[in-house]
Amino acid sequence: SLFGLPQYGVHVICYTQSSGDNSEKRIWLRRKSKASQRLDCGDTIDTFTSIDCLPKGKEVKAAAVEQLIKTEAFDGQNSDEIARKIQPFGSVSVLHLSDIGLHAQTNFILDLRVPETFEPGMKEEFILVTPQEMMNFVLSQEFDPLSIPVAVDWLIRHGQVNFATHPEISQVLAEIHRPLHKLYK
Repeated sequence: SLFGLPQYGVHVICYTQSSGDNSEKRIWLRRKSKASQRLDCGDTIDTFTSIDCLPKGKEVKAAAVEQLIKTEAFDGQNSDEIARKIQPFGSVSVLHLSDIGLHAQTNFILDLRVPETFEPGMKEEFILVTPQEMMNFVLSQEFDPLSIPVAVDWLIRHGQVNFATHPEISQVLAEIHRPLHKLYK
């Protein structure tokens, strides 16, 4: 926690799912610029949109929708349309050591399924990847460290990572779902 206070973030995972027998999923990721808010995460890959520090008193879903509108990725859709489509899926926690110290970060996760034809606005650089490609980014030095538990949670919830492919999954689940916001008050 920074100055003894837990930090809360919000992440939206935006994905497509093809129709048909294989119903392949693809995930929209964002390349953060060097001018990113946090000193330690410029020029990294991240979830579709994220808020590193949730404003006090702000409801999670409302904050996520507001951030999606700011990205200008949803041209022509108003906040009510987006809010109807977005689904909350809990939270993950991580202890993160950055240039400003060690802090406990709890990130609330929301999923947003979009049509296969969806193309995000061009205010930021977005890339459409397969679950395996997202896993490769997570395992590389390119993925934002605070977003790794969010991506891993999505991969598990959507069956892309399971006990057959990763026997250590129960340990991973226990670590990312540890209630750090309660332990480090």
